Amino acid sequence: MSRPRREETQLLAKAHVAMRRILLALLVGLVLPGCSRNERRIMVWTSLRPVEREVLAAQLAKFAERYPGWQFGQLFYGPEECRTNFIISALGGSGPALLHGASDNV
Repeated sequence: MSRPRREETQLLAKAHVAMRRILLALLVGLVLPGCSRNERRIMVWTSLRPVEREVLAAQLAKFAERYPGWQFGQLFYGPEECRTNFIISALGGSGPALLHGASDNV
């Protein structure tokens, strides 16, 4: 196997830098619109079991008592639905404040 020429190495390095800049721009474009909203609502998307959802609902009710100016809620999705819906909503600049689900893709 031959060693890459200097021009090829430089071209690959430039492509790597360009890809990092594109990914950074995409990340900033997706995150900043979500940060600019002035909503006083925290929505948690979960794929928890029913018993765990009851515990979360009780905790969210306690938060609602402690912070009356805020709204707290949860929305159940199956593990694959949760992941897919999060990807779609993130691309649209929206989505939940918190996501509790499978971490196998993290």
